[in-house]
Parts: sequence; C-alpha cells; structure tokens
Amino acid sequence: MTRVFVAGIFHETHSFTGGMTGLEGFIIHRGQEITARRGDASQIDGFLSIAEREGWEVVPSAIYTGGADATVDHAVFEKFWSEVEPVLKKALAEGLDA
Repeated sequence: MTRVFVAGIFHETHSFTGGMTGLEGFIIHRGQEITARRGDASQIDGFLSIAEREGWEVVPSAIYTGGADATVDHAVFEKFWSEVEPVLKKALAEGLDA
C-alpha cells in the first residue's frame, strides 16, 4: 500500500493589510482530525477522496487553515513545523512513498 504523508498551511495573504496574522488566525486539525474531514467539501477532502480511491494509506500530521488576512507571523510556521517534524521523522523511519 502506498503511504502518503499529509501536512499543510493554507492562508490567503494580503500584504496591504496592516498587522500580522498569528496562531489565533488559524483553525488547526491534527492527526485523525484530518482524516475525519472526509466528505466535508474542504480542500483536504479532495485529497482524501483521491487517497481512498487509490488505496493510499494517509499519514496525517497537522493542517493549519487560515482565511484572508495580513501576512502570517513567522512564529506560526515555527509552531507548525514543531508539530510536523516529529511526525514526519517517525513516518519516514516507518517508510513513506510520498
């Protein structure tokens, strides 16, 4: 079975908007919360639909979803990566195809 790792940050950045978008500007889904989104018409649902059709094993990590707002504070990425990196390292050790 093909094992596929999934993580992501979605945000529509408006550089002309003042200020910064912090962590409070994101909805965060982790682990099985991601795969539970199958059927909700979200961006990740499209991926999960294909994964199901193709018989892929999805290895979920974290997905941060923001709206249209100011530039994202770098601290958001640092927090995202601190969650994703250990899951990715474990998944790589166990074998990943994508």
